[in-house]
Amino acid sequence: MAAGGSSHSRRRSRSSPTSRPGSNRSWNSDFRELIRSAGIPSPQFNVLVEGELVDCVWPDRKVVAELDGYDFHRDREEFEDDRRRDVKLQKAGWNVLRFTYRRVDREPAGVLADVRHMLGR
Repeated sequence: MAAGGSSHSRRRSRSSPTSRPGSNRSWNSDFRELIRSAGIPSPQFNVLVEGELVDCVWPDRKVVAELDGYDFHRDREEFEDDRRRDVKLQKAGWNVLRFTYRRVDREPAGVLADVRHMLGR
């Protein structure tokens, strides 16, 4: 994992975290609990991978999960930046999953199936 900043890390620091449903702080915890309750090994949270701040990573499996809340994906620049980062990580051999709060909340079994598939479990 490489050190360095990104617009993703700057974007996160611009917003103050809240604990309302769907906020980054609240649903990072929701995702962590979902993973734990399913017996899936816990990922590392908010770490640099290939110089990019990612939400979740299983480094031994080269799997990244991004938790896309609407608060951080409201404009074209942020949307495009996420796609650029995905390609950068994929070119470096990482598998990238993206989950919305709505999907984690309404389709937890599908989210878990996707994580298990990517982790090879």
